[in-house]
Amino acid sequence: MNPLRLKPMLDLARLQGWLSPLPECPIRVDARKIPENFLDGFRNRDCASTECQACGYCERIAAQARFDRARVSHSGAEEI
Repeated sequence: MNPLRLKPMLDLARLQGWLSPLPECPIRVDARKIPENFLDGFRNRDCASTECQACGYCERIAAQARFDRARVSHSGAEEI
């Protein structure tokens, strides 16, 4: 295989943050905090023609489920 054919994948990995210089991903998602009916929320939305900032659906769900690694101690408890 020609290594140059892998360059688009490398570029995508960089864009997606897969090549983070950090040893671990700094942002974690607690899947238990994502509502079971999350995907149902897209049935009445036209994501292709709506600005994400105007809608805010995904952002609200992410705010519930996301936590920053820096705010979590080694015991897993959130630091205040």
